[in-house]
Amino acid sequence: MKTIFTLSACLLGMTLSVSAQAKLPPMVSAKDKVALQGQASSIAKQITPVVKQVSQSVVSIQKKDSHGKSWQTLALGTVTDKGIVTKWSEVSRFINSAKIVVPGKPAMPLKVIGIYPEYDLVLLS
Repeated sequence: MKTIFTLSACLLGMTLSVSAQAKLPPMVSAKDKVALQGQASSIAKQITPVVKQVSQSVVSIQKKDSHGKSWQTLALGTVTDKGIVTKWSEVSRFINSAKIVVPGKPAMPLKVIGIYPEYDLVLLS
């Protein structure tokens, strides 16, 4: 999950960097500004597909709020070939009431495959 956030932050930073190039210090020549914009644009083009692919491997673990009216995100989970990995400490109290939410699909109940307290992880299906 940390990698997903890092990649997303990098992409956002690159995007902002491209737009911020116009605000470079006055000592940066016009030729250097063009080169920097080209480099930032190239990096953003290369990293965009990676971020898009990684973001498809993320699900939300949610529960109803105290009024039972809206859903609240407890944690994010990473989809693996064995199941969904997330932090045990974030979902343990709500294991019987939380749902796995994938955008565009019905919410699914949690089923615990394994708990790894020494790493604060749980494997869900």
